[in-house]
Amino acid sequence: MTTQLSTPNKVILSVLALGSIWAAAHGNWRTSLVLGGAVVGALLVIRSARRGRFGDTTRLDIGEPLDERERVMFDRGLAWVGLTAIAIDLGLLLYRLGAGSLEFAGAEWRLVAMCIVWAIANRVQVRRGGSGA
Repeated sequence: MTTQLSTPNKVILSVLALGSIWAAAHGNWRTSLVLGGAVVGALLVIRSARRGRFGDTTRLDIGEPLDERERVMFDRGLAWVGLTAIAIDLGLLLYRLGAGSLEFAGAEWRLVAMCIVWAIANRVQVRRGGSGA
């Protein structure tokens, strides 16, 4: 592929590839093949989208915007995903607190991690003057 992958795709494809390696290392070959196939399939779809075989919506869905207009739409869509994830984890935290559970479990750690990433991302954007990634 001659073009560079978007940051979200780098992260997601790396996690899938590492998951495939992890599954193979633990003898779970079926999962390893499925995850490896997902990486190859995603790369093929990204390549086709980059060559203009798909429309704007597909490029946004796979996280590979081509121009500034698509990049702005992609960032806004990704922001909605992040805010939804934070809202879901906040809901889980409030549910657990309401049920009387004071244990610090997975949902709380995810919420803390997402808020830290959000704060860091905001600072990076302010330093860049809001010009985008």
